[in-house]
Amino acid sequence: MSINMNKRLSRSSGIVGSPGSRRVIVVGVGSIGSNVVHMLVSMGFTALTIIDFDVVMEENLYPAFFPGGVDILGLDKTQEIREWAQCMGVELCVFDGRIEDFEPDDHYDICIMAVDSLMARRVALNKLWDCCDWVIDGRMGGPLCTVITMPTTRRLLGHDIRRKYERVYIDVPAGDLPCGEKATAPLTKGWIPGMIGQSVADIINGDAPPYIQRYDLSTGIFIRVEMQTILDSIRKEIGDEQG
Repeated sequence: MSINMNKRLSRSSGIVGSPGSRRVIVVGVGSIGSNVVHMLVSMGFTALTIIDFDVVMEENLYPAFFPGGVDILGLDKTQEIREWAQCMGVELCVFDGRIEDFEPDDHYDICIMAVDSLMARRVALNKLWDCCDWVIDGRMGGPLCTVITMPTTRRLLGHDIRRKYERVYIDVPAGDLPCGEKATAPLTKGWIPGMIGQSVADIINGDAPPYIQRYDLSTGIFIRVEMQTILDSIRKEIGDEQG
């Protein structure tokens, strides 16, 4: 049965708008990334590239989005997501390998980083920052999840935003958490894709997405830091350094 895309998206078009041919690249399709791809396809994105080198393991089945169940254990994550998307009428561009080996051949509107280590985030930044308009980083540790949205363009102090992001969110003494503290299903299937979806919708609709969205599952506290707040903070830092 063929899919009527207009009808499928009719209930969200007034909120999300139309992605059109916006190009999005998702780095990592594990617990966070697979659910994000599910969300993006559901939002109407069709020009999607996904990157991952790993296979589906049993611990991936609950926090991630792999509808094939136990029958797909040991198979490539990228191919399983690709087959599901094909059933939804969307053909994904797949790179079945590590981000270190990926060579971007085009410009992307949005890069979504859903990797599970600080080192992989740094590699993804170095590979994709200059060929994307926006970078969105979704991460979690225990009950806490954070989504950071950054414009890369110079007119919005993109270079200084990246420098602040690396200093605060990558160059951290605590380092990475153990994998067993990273895949809380309520966060990977709900809060994180939802917060990333909010940033994506803001970008599509021409609005300013928040710089930080953070939710603590254990306390129910949600924090939102607006983009203008971080830009003002960076401008002050630059002024203080120059002064």
